[in-house]
Amino acid sequence: MTKDVLVSVCGYQFDVNEEEAIELITDGEYYFKNGKHYIIYEEQLSPEDGLTKNVLKIGNGIVELIKRGDGNLHMMFESGKKNYSNYSTPIGPMFVGIDTKEMEFLEQEGQMELCIRYDLEISGSYVSKCEIKIKVESKKGSC
Repeated sequence: MTKDVLVSVCGYQFDVNEEEAIELITDGEYYFKNGKHYIIYEEQLSPEDGLTKNVLKIGNGIVELIKRGDGNLHMMFESGKKNYSNYSTPIGPMFVGIDTKEMEFLEQEGQMELCIRYDLEISGSYVSKCEIKIKVESKKGSC
């Protein structure tokens, strides 16, 4: 995998009456250190939002997603485990629960794919079933 990568993120929230999707394709950086994959990328969900710096850490059956920007969040995913985090937002803090149901990670030469299915809770109340799919590909050189 090269240092310069293309990161594709698709996030889904499955509610009773609708399916909400967030899609992002952006440039990123890849590192492999101490047996873990690190992917660093920025996102801006709308023109009104500030930039959010994301660090995705994959290794030892654990995936961590750390978000720093208008809101700060540290999500931890482990199959069959529920993890909690404080989500700092401009309108105030929220207590978030992530109950990871399934994780799939596929690594091939020049690319990685990650799929996580989890239940989301906010302040102890169930919100929805969620899925996040992340694909990381080495950037090809240009002429």
